[in-house]
Amino acid sequence: MKNKFFLGLLSLLVLLASCNLKATVTIKKDASGTADATITVDKMLLDFVYDLQSTMATEPVERSAMITEEMVRKGLEKSQTVKLTSFNTVDQTDTQLSVGFSDINSVIEEAQTGVREKGTISRDDLENIVNFTNTTGKYKFVFFLDRSNFAKLVSILPEEATPLVTMFGPSLDENNPVTREDYYEFLNEAFSAYETPDRIRTMVDNASMTLRVKTDGSIISQRGGRIENNNTVVFEIPLMDFILLEKPIDLEVVFN
Repeated sequence: MKNKFFLGLLSLLVLLASCNLKATVTIKKDASGTADATITVDKMLLDFVYDLQSTMATEPVERSAMITEEMVRKGLEKSQTVKLTSFNTVDQTDTQLSVGFSDINSVIEEAQTGVREKGTISRDDLENIVNFTNTTGKYKFVFFLDRSNFAKLVSILPEEATPLVTMFGPSLDENNPVTREDYYEFLNEAFSAYETPDRIRTMVDNASMTLRVKTDGSIISQRGGRIENNNTVVFEIPLMDFILLEKPIDLEVVFN
C-alpha cells in the first residue's frame, strides 16, 4: 500500500511540473458556477509512469492515461457540492473535464468540514486560502497560497505523504530551501532514461496553468492577472511557481 501511495504521489509531483492546464471557472452572482479544464500531459511522462507501475506491480499493468474518469469520480464521490458533468481523454495525453457546483461557498464549506475533521486547520485558515464574498453588491473571489498556509495544508496529508511533499514541494525550512535547480536535478534523475537534461528543463519551464475566471457581471478590479474583456480575467502561472512558492500566489477578482 505504501509503495502504491508513494508511486501515486511521485507521479503527481512529476505531473505538476510537466503538464499544461487550461481552466475556465464561471462564477455567477448567486455563487453557482462551472469549471471546465483541459490538461495536456507530455507522452514521455506516460512512459515514465507506466514503467514505474510495471516495475512495482506483481501482475501485468495496462497502459492508461494519467487522469482517468474513475479517478476523478472517486475523488468526488463524497462531495455533495461538486458534480462531474463531462469527461473525455484523447490519446491518453489530453484530458477534458467539466464540473458544476450550485454554490461556491458550499464547496468551500465542504472543504472546511473535511479539514476540520482532521483537527489541523481552522475555518479561517481555509478561508484565507480561497474565499468568495458578497458585500453591498460587490462580489469578490480570492485565492492566496504561500509557504505559511501551505504548511497548514501539509498537516492534513496522510502520514506517508508528508516527507515527499516536504522534500519536493514548497520549502518549509527557510534555512534549507528547495530551489528550482534542485527540482531540475530531481527530474533529471527520474527521467534520465527518457530525455536529455535540456529537454527536461524545457518541459518544466513550459509547464503552466492558464485560469480564466468568468462572471455574469462586470469586472471592477483584479490582482495577479489581466482583464481579457468586461467579464473575464485571465491568470497565467508557471506550474513551478505553485511547486516552489518562491513568492505567494495572490489572485483576486472583484465584480458587480
